[in-house]
Amino acid sequence: MGIPWISTAVVWLAVIAADGPDTKTNTKPEPPIAPDEWTKAVEGKVGLWQVVKGEPKVVDGVIAFPKGNAEIRGEHLQREFVLSFEWRGAVPGELSVFFGAARKEGNSWGYAVNHDRSKDADRPIKPGEWNSVEIEVQGRTFRSKINGRESKSPRKKEPENGAITLYARVRDGSTLELRNLSIVEKGYRPLFNGKDLEGWTGGGNAEDCWKVDAGLLQCTGAKGPWLRSNEEFGDFNLRLEYRLPPAGNSGVYVRVPPDGKHHGPGSGVEIQVLDDAHKSYAKLQKYQYTGSVYAVAPATQRVARPAGEWNSLEINCKGQTYRVVHNGETIVDVDEAKFPALKERRLQGFFGLQNHSSVVSFRNIRLGPAE
Repeated sequence: MGIPWISTAVVWLAVIAADGPDTKTNTKPEPPIAPDEWTKAVEGKVGLWQVVKGEPKVVDGVIAFPKGNAEIRGEHLQREFVLSFEWRGAVPGELSVFFGAARKEGNSWGYAVNHDRSKDADRPIKPGEWNSVEIEVQGRTFRSKINGRESKSPRKKEPENGAITLYARVRDGSTLELRNLSIVEKGYRPLFNGKDLEGWTGGGNAEDCWKVDAGLLQCTGAKGPWLRSNEEFGDFNLRLEYRLPPAGNSGVYVRVPPDGKHHGPGSGVEIQVLDDAHKSYAKLQKYQYTGSVYAVAPATQRVARPAGEWNSLEINCKGQTYRVVHNGETIVDVDEAKFPALKERRLQGFFGLQNHSSVVSFRNIRLGPAE
């Protein structure tokens, strides 16, 4: 797509024949996490933070901002969260945090952490040294902490979803670096523990084709079953990241019955996952590309990253309304009025990950309330 990307991630019954697109790596282990929270941190590859302006570089987990203005933005919308990071810079330098009212436009509020205010008692910033910053938004309360000093203030508005943006202004002769960037999403819980297949069931022996390696949930591509959650779900907001090989093919089943049915009346749905750019998929139907509600509602644009890179995927289900956000772009936003076939689909069921004979990796699978 011609856009540099910065990654985040720390922070997730029967055998069904593979059918997706239905055309008929070293990663550090996940750290312990609280049951109702999810944390992400920069790894320096690809993922949940988009470069909007400038050309920041990531080396060994440290983001270095070049001279001029640079901006990175989270791909997911947040409502209540804790954002933390460390930064250092020579004088003069400035780093601002914005919380956008929309995914790509508008800022509800901003917060600056810069050397111009380093003399303030509540902002003891040290030039040339690493400074810790923590920002929490919960309800109408905004709390910030810089190098251990805390301040609180009420927000003027009730919480609303917004994209977190980090904006750096680096002047001549100045430097600015950022590390240990993480977000705790309030109200989300993991569906994958990063260690084993606890919480998931295969149609048959899951170990035939599913494994956990270095914190990743992986389909090996060997013959075997799809993977099914042990729990059923109704309305929800599901967030995850996936990585495909060239010509890779998989899918996320939503609200499916125990047998995994995801086509036709009485079934759940499949959200397609595919290496869209591969030449073998050049002539598919529109509803067969990534993010589409398969065989029902096509994605409005294709924003998948090249094979081998991480992609973010968000699936929001509320009643018969489905919204899919792929790499920060809303590519599906439909309901039964636009697509009557959705009236025939289930409103509650299991999650599933498809085995379509591709080596596919998943991480950061977490669940929150429907929006």
